[in-house]
Amino acid sequence: MSDFSQDEQQGGGLSLAPYFVEFLKRVDPDAHPLVFKAADLAVRASEAGNVCLFLQEKDLVDSVGESPMSQQNNEKNDPIMSWKQSGKLSTAWENLLAGRIVGRPGEMKPLILDKAHRLYLYRYWKYENSLAERLLDRARENSICEDFKKIGALAAVLFPEEENAAPDWQKIAAVVALLKRFCVICGGPGTGKTSTVVKIMALLLRMAGVDQRKFGLAAPTGKAAVRLQDSIKKAKRHLNLPDDVVDGIPDQVQTIHRLLGYRRYSPYFRHNEKNLLDLDVLIVDEASMVDLALMAKLFAALPERCRVILLGDKEQLASVEAGRVLGDICRKDANAFSDTFAARLAELGVLKGNGITIRQQSSLDDSIVILEKSYRFGAESGIGNLAKAINSGDFVEVSRLLSDRQFSDIQHNSLEEPGRDFQELIQAAYDEYGDFFQCTEPQESFDHFEKFRILCVHRKGRYGARMINSLIEEMLIKKKIIPGDAVWYAGRPVLITKNDYSLGLFNGDTGVVLRDGEELRVFFPGSQGAIRSFSPYRLPDHETAFAVTVHKSQGSEFDHVGLLLPKETSPVLCRELLYTAVTRASKRFTLWGEMDVLKEGVEKTIQRSSGLAEKLAGAI
Repeated sequence: MSDFSQDEQQGGGLSLAPYFVEFLKRVDPDAHPLVFKAADLAVRASEAGNVCLFLQEKDLVDSVGESPMSQQNNEKNDPIMSWKQSGKLSTAWENLLAGRIVGRPGEMKPLILDKAHRLYLYRYWKYENSLAERLLDRARENSICEDFKKIGALAAVLFPEEENAAPDWQKIAAVVALLKRFCVICGGPGTGKTSTVVKIMALLLRMAGVDQRKFGLAAPTGKAAVRLQDSIKKAKRHLNLPDDVVDGIPDQVQTIHRLLGYRRYSPYFRHNEKNLLDLDVLIVDEASMVDLALMAKLFAALPERCRVILLGDKEQLASVEAGRVLGDICRKDANAFSDTFAARLAELGVLKGNGITIRQQSSLDDSIVILEKSYRFGAESGIGNLAKAINSGDFVEVSRLLSDRQFSDIQHNSLEEPGRDFQELIQAAYDEYGDFFQCTEPQESFDHFEKFRILCVHRKGRYGARMINSLIEEMLIKKKIIPGDAVWYAGRPVLITKNDYSLGLFNGDTGVVLRDGEELRVFFPGSQGAIRSFSPYRLPDHETAFAVTVHKSQGSEFDHVGLLLPKETSPVLCRELLYTAVTRASKRFTLWGEMDVLKEGVEKTIQRSSGLAEKLAGAI
């Protein structure tokens, strides 16, 4: 089971496992006690981000440990301990499957145990199974391109031939997206995912005519949606294409929840398999943040004709909710194609064999392209080299990069004396945010605030975002920048933590409090450059955002990032979190913390139990 849980991330919380077990006892009071303990473990596994609980028969018995009853009674009165001591371990699966609670795939029971001994909550088994089937169906089908030969010629216009013989993976990704109904474009920051997808939309418009495509652009959070929208607008300006094509490229992005038609207080959406979205092309950015349930619901709501393109960085943190969908889909570490599909690419003149691996793979792997070249972080970039070393788990190289001062864009500061060093950290934050408090116009405030952010591993605790925000506010009060007795003040940055569809505010949206005449208003960037403002007292759940958790920073980019490590190692601290934090910085990265804590984080990766990767590979 994964150590990575939202409870730990948010500083603790109650599990639903005991309530679920009580429900199951009413469904089947005579079920074997092992069933109830397994159910408890399955719920806790899902709360920790796992889709399922992987079991071996003996491990299942050993993992049970003492049941809750043994905390109140002695071992003689504990039915699980009595059963274990009987030595009848060979009946474990039979005991799980004997009653009305645990079934095999295809049965409709609260828990599902598959042949690989993965124990699922029924809804997660259904989500995983339906998503795998839909992904494979789309990957097996070729595109509905009207003119196959035309693809290569149009791609050559948007992706001119370079002098070197290295493969142009952006060009290859664009052609794959036209040839396949389903395409995944993976890559780190600065590899050109957005510019590539803008050219893909231009190609699709040129192929079918500017009025013949219905596009949907979506992202998992409001912040990510705004970023994609801004990136598309910038990329469109650099296209050397007729005005009608450029104007036809859509740049309005919405959250996935809004796209599907969110229903308040309901897990269901207005669009589903019985009420499909009217789309020809769907593009989803920051796909690593999309959990299994939401991705399954999204694909269920798509018509067969719809072409789907996922963009993301599979090395980033996975979704907070259960699943690691993008990581399960994109399992290959390097570009490689089946010989049949490689021949199609070669026929179009986009695959010339240099540096290309040809091997027999699944149809899904032919739909995946990894962008390898970073245009933001070259060989001379400390941020790029540090991210690469973290991603490969090479702590020796990470330590060398942070200690030898070879690169001016990365820096390490120790926290051996937290009292003194916290003062240095808060002073550094004040220096970075100084100009921000001089801003009086919303857009000016947004621009300044995006220049710097402190990222924390935890939300609570001495080294958490809440504490750092409080310390920054204390300094601002001492310097008489803000009043000492006000919750709301001009210059307060606000992070929304709960969706409110009536206001159009979403988890991850960041706003700034400014004066509007005699009153304070909270301003947020909106679509098409619009700026919206709200009374502070109308906002949904929110928090101050001088410092935020790394999780909340996903989908964002800042000129300078300061990452604060906890004093001791944490279950949340892992390679993916460190990589995500470093790659939020575009110009400068500063680490505050100790190397032994960093070492453990670099060497630990997120392990989430799931059967999706094996289903997609045809293993089960």
